[in-house]
Amino acid sequence: MTEVESPVPEELTLDLGNMMLVNKSQCEGYSEDVVAAAAQRDAQVLVAQLFGLPSEKADGGRLAKLPFPSSMIPREKPPPKEKELTKWEEFKKEKGLKSRKKAKRVYDEDADEWIGTYGAKRARHEREHTWIKEVPDNYVPKVEGGDAFLDEQMERKERVKKQKAREAANQRRSRESQRLNDIDSTSSRLATASMGKFDNTAKSKSSGKTTKNLSKTLAKKSKVAQRKRR
Repeated sequence: MTEVESPVPEELTLDLGNMMLVNKSQCEGYSEDVVAAAAQRDAQVLVAQLFGLPSEKADGGRLAKLPFPSSMIPREKPPPKEKELTKWEEFKKEKGLKSRKKAKRVYDEDADEWIGTYGAKRARHEREHTWIKEVPDNYVPKVEGGDAFLDEQMERKERVKKQKAREAANQRRSRESQRLNDIDSTSSRLATASMGKFDNTAKSKSSGKTTKNLSKTLAKKSKVAQRKRR
């Protein structure tokens, strides 16, 4: 398609790369009808110029090839900040160290297969294919009649047991923290003159039945305390 040469008024500035048209004429004192007519005329000029650009056939019509934009449009949000380096990364940068990628799998000639260099499968493979374990001269098994392999198995079970205990403790700590937050939220709402009746907060909606039960309990305690004071 050939370009359409249509006259562009001097007060108009075109930026076809951004599909933008700027009208520099003054509109002070103009009526809404005059402004609407000017906007319609400017839009027609912009559309005519866009249709005059080189285009190619595409699904549903033709696709115009826009030129490089001539106006720099500012960012909507500030540019992302650079990620702070960790102490190890700072040390590597200072010493000029470079990270080397380790192979994810290695070939085991004895087993005649490729195995991973880390992970559960690697540990299982080592347990199944380790027939000899070196021990010091003063080695004493943990249980009577045991050996180094049994000791390793017991240590592994103990590590798993400790890890589960830590996870359970973290879950209890998280639940306790959530419970205290709910109590603080309920107490702050009950401190208002309406006893939290007209407080429409997001926390009261998200806390659900737990917050309702806590509010009832605290309200009862407050009434009991007032009766004792009397």
